[in-house]
Formats: sequence, C-alpha cells, structure tokens
Amino acid sequence: MVDISRVVTALKEPPTRSPSPAAPAVKPSASRSHLRNDIVGGALTITFFVLVLLLTLAFIRQRDALVSGVFDRIGGVAAAQESRVESYLEDGLAHTGVMVSRPNILNALAEPEVSDDGVLAIERAIGSYNEVVGDVIWISVYDADLELVAATDDDPTAVDSSYLARAMSGFAIGRVVVGPTGEPAHLVAQTVELDDQVLGLVVIGQSTRELEVVTGEYSGLGDTGETIIAQQTSGGDAEFITALRFDADAALKRAVDGSDTVVPVAYTLESGSFASSESVDYRGESVFAVGRLIDDANWALVVKIDRSEALASLDSFLRSGLVALVFGSLLAAGLAWYVAIHIRRPIIDMRDAAAAIAGGARDTRVPNGRLDEIGELADSFNYMAHELNLLTDGLEREISDRTSELEIRNAELRDLIDSKETFLAGVSHEIRSPLTAMIGFLDLARDDSFEATERGPMLDAAMQQADEVLILIEDLLAAARAESGTLKLASVRVNLGAQVAQVVEGLTADQQRALTVSGDEAFALGDPSRARQIIRNLVTNAFRYGGPNIEIHTSVEDGYAVAVVRDDGDGIPDSERENIFEAFGQSSSGRTVSGSVGIGLHVSRQLAELMSGRLTYDHVSGWSEFTLRLPIFSE
Repeated sequence: MVDISRVVTALKEPPTRSPSPAAPAVKPSASRSHLRNDIVGGALTITFFVLVLLLTLAFIRQRDALVSGVFDRIGGVAAAQESRVESYLEDGLAHTGVMVSRPNILNALAEPEVSDDGVLAIERAIGSYNEVVGDVIWISVYDADLELVAATDDDPTAVDSSYLARAMSGFAIGRVVVGPTGEPAHLVAQTVELDDQVLGLVVIGQSTRELEVVTGEYSGLGDTGETIIAQQTSGGDAEFITALRFDADAALKRAVDGSDTVVPVAYTLESGSFASSESVDYRGESVFAVGRLIDDANWALVVKIDRSEALASLDSFLRSGLVALVFGSLLAAGLAWYVAIHIRRPIIDMRDAAAAIAGGARDTRVPNGRLDEIGELADSFNYMAHELNLLTDGLEREISDRTSELEIRNAELRDLIDSKETFLAGVSHEIRSPLTAMIGFLDLARDDSFEATERGPMLDAAMQQADEVLILIEDLLAAARAESGTLKLASVRVNLGAQVAQVVEGLTADQQRALTVSGDEAFALGDPSRARQIIRNLVTNAFRYGGPNIEIHTSVEDGYAVAVVRDDGDGIPDSERENIFEAFGQSSSGRTVSGSVGIGLHVSRQLAELMSGRLTYDHVSGWSEFTLRLPIFSE
C-alpha cells in the first residue's frame, strides 16, 4: 500500500528528468614537456634567484660595513682636527691675554703720553712682543672709543668696526681676513681692563699657517679625502679660510652658496655638526662627510672623502659575486641534469603503467628494485593499483546492488502511479455519483408539476448526496493533514453517546429505522468533531457494505470509552483484516463497492491513534464489529 501524502505529492509535482550523464574525462595527451628540461630549468631558476638574493644581502651587508668604517675613520680624523683647531684658537687668546696684562699697556691706555724720541710707550710694548712671537703678523691697540692708538702695521684696515664692537664684550675670535702682506690672518681681539673698567682693545693678526698644517694633513683620508675649514661671510656664504687639496689658492678666494645645504661646509654653518653619505663637495663630487661646528669661532670643520673611493672595494666584491653566481648556476644545472636522468626512468614507467591501467589492464604493476624515495613512490603506486582493483570490484558490486534497488524503486513508483490513477478514478466516481444524483433531485425539485409535499423528499435526497461529498472531502483533508503532521486535534471531554446521536440525526428515516442504538454514557478525552467523524465513517461503511441490521453500542471498558458499530453482513477474511485500514484498501469479500476510494477506515484509524486510542475490526458470532476505544475522561 502507498501513503496518501505520496499520492498527493505526486498529484502536485510533475515528474523530474534525470540529469544527463557527465561527459567522460578526456585522456591527457601523451605529449608533455621533457621532464629533464623542466627539472634542469627549475633548479637553475631557483639557484639563480637564491644566489642573487644571497649576493644582494652580502652586498648590502658589505656596503653597510664599508659605510660604517668610513664614518668611523673620517669621524676620528674630524675629532682630532677639531682638537688641533681649538688649540690654535686658544694660542691666539693666550697672545692677547699676555698683551692686555702688560703694565705699560695698561698705563699707556690709562694716561697716554709720548717719550722724548716721539714713540709711544705702547708702541714699544707691542713692537717688542711682535718681534719674539713668530705666528703674530701684527698687533693693534684701540682705546675705549675704538680709536686706533698704536699698531705694528701702518695700515691695519682689515679690522672692521663691527668686529671691534663684538670684541668689546670681552673677546672675539674666528674672523680670518687678508693681512698686510696678502696672506690670511686670524683676528683675535680682547679687552684691556683695569678695576673692571674697559680701557680699550688689543687686536692681533694671527698667522693661519698652523691651520694650513691641519688641513694639509691627509693621513687616513686616501687620495680624495681632506679637511676643510670655512667661515661665514657677511653675505651668508661659506668661505674657505685655508688651501684645499684640489685648489691651493682657495683661502679667502673661494666660497660656496650658504643656502646650498647639500655642500657640507654650508650645512655645518647652517645647522651644526652632522654626518652624511649624500653630500656634494665644492667640486660637485658625491662624498661622505662629517662636519663639526667650532662654536666660539663659528667655523665649519668638515672632513670628507669621495664616495667612489670609499666604496671602491664594492666593485671587486661585485665582480667576485658575479663569478660565484655564474659558477653556482652551472653547478646547479649539472646537478639538476644528473638528478633528472636518475629519476626520469621510473617516472616514465609509472606513467606507462597508469596509461595501461586506464586502458583496462588493471593488473599492470611498476617494476621496482630501488630502495630510495623513488622506490617508495613505485611501491606506493603498486599499492594504489592493488587498492584500485579492490575498489573497482567493490564499485561493480555496489552498482549491481544499486541497480537492483533502483528496479525495486521503479516498481514502487509504478505502484504509486497505479495507486494515483486508482485514487483519481475512485475520487472522481465518489464525487461524480452524488453530484449527479444531487443535480437530478434538484432539477426535479424545480419542476412546477410537483407539489411542495413531493419536492421535500427530493431536496432531502439532494442534501444527503451533498453530505456524502462533504464526508469524502473531510476524509481526504484529514488524511493529507495527518500524513504531513499539520492536523490539529482538541483534547477535551467527549460524550460518545452525544456524538452517536448527532450522526444518527444526519441519517435518512429509512436508515434510522434500520439502526439500533444502545449502551451507557461514555466520556472520552479527545476531539469531539474527529470522534464524530470516525463514528460517521463506521456507520456509513456499515450501510454500504454490511448487512441489513446495524447496531451502535457505547460503554466504558478497562479505562477506555468504547463505541462499537456492528452489522450482520459478510465478514472479512483474516488475511485481509488489516488491509482494510490502509489507504485505498479494499476487501476481496463483499464489503466494497465499485469505484470506492477506500479511505474512510484509513482516516478513522489515523484519527483514533492521534487521540491515543485504537480502532479495530473483529467478526463475532456472525456480526462484523468495528470498535473505537478512546482514553476515558477523568476530572
């Protein structure tokens, strides 16, 4: 038998098509790039990139080490040269310190007077000092009003008033000018004081020969390195105060733009001490440079060396690296060639074996006598082929089993289709017959030739046929909802006697005369309308298929409220007693009519079970009995 839900689903949904079989896999082409070439090319490519990476990392490391070494070297030179320059400046201040402390200079500035020979005492004092100190070019003495009092040089015009005014605060250093003989001279000025009173200034022109010695020292600086000292002009430019390695006449004759901070001396005067690998010197060459600002003198001391010289060793390093790259790549290619030849043969064997297995020779195996990883691969291939045989055999058995199962499913589907056709035919008959009778009675009732007393039975007969259609529809709906789990039932007190009375009320007078109702009150727990539907189905079944005498009896037995519908018609064979409760089930005995749907008893049993009850059939002493048992209601 087939479930009603499957029949309803089959009525709603059209049959689906089976998907088209997938296209067979295309056998790979036998033409492939040569394995040996692939291995050699891959190994060569990997080796090349690895060597390039290593060479790049080594180059960066070597370059960083070189740069660090260059800065350590020129930084050390800069520190030493800075110490020498500061010593030079201290010597200049020492000279002026001696002069400003001489009593005759103090007295002469305090009370100026002229001796008998017409030479000022102050001139004798500075003249004698100038003769014994070799690095002093000239000495000038000014009073508190910055008027020249005496000088060893007839025309000390190199000293400007702004410099003298700055010196009046105590001392001034750091100004290099052109001396009387045309050579550079460093001006050192210091105040002459007596009892905290400034009497004047002593200014000396200090020779820059010692600075030339400092900048002319190239030890540790290679062929392009040098020490440069520059001062800032009134216009803001950086002016060289000593000779340059590549320009011997640069002192006070060559300067660079002070705003061009790429030039080391300009940057030092502008921003202070620094170290840079991106500087450009006065020649336009890229250099490594370290700058120191001599604060008191406001001089820029720069030690620099050309980048090309500092990084020259990187060229030989790169050449060595390129040679290593070439030889490494050749070595990798040779090793890859050997490996490719060594592993190619067994791989070809496995390829041929795979092709043979794909062609149907499932017993093909790969010959193997190796003990390395390739041998393990061959063993794994053979094991895979063995497992594939077992899997294929199992798959064939599975296909056979599935084919048998599919045949069974197809048979069930055919039964479903037959049941659906039977169902449609039965429903059509069950609905068409009462509708035809209903239409006939109603048509007669419309005939004016009949009296009103005659039309009443016709309308009653039409109503009875309508009830038949309604009962059938209720059964179909209840069956579908019960199968889908959407049928909702009440759980209240049900008076089975009252439900029997309502069913009897709906019968015709002739049916009521053929029916006997007896029994006691029986109150069940369930749904009143569904209990009434079950009793109505049983009574309708009895009138259709049973004998002429029908009885309904209610009682309480063993905790159940019981309703029994019995008739004296032919019984149902024992082998078919359960079939009558299946959907579309019919007995081979006389308890059926042609075209009946056969769903009333099926729905009745479902409703009874949903209310936790039972519906059974038995044949006792010539009577066919359908017994409904529902749980008894308790307060």
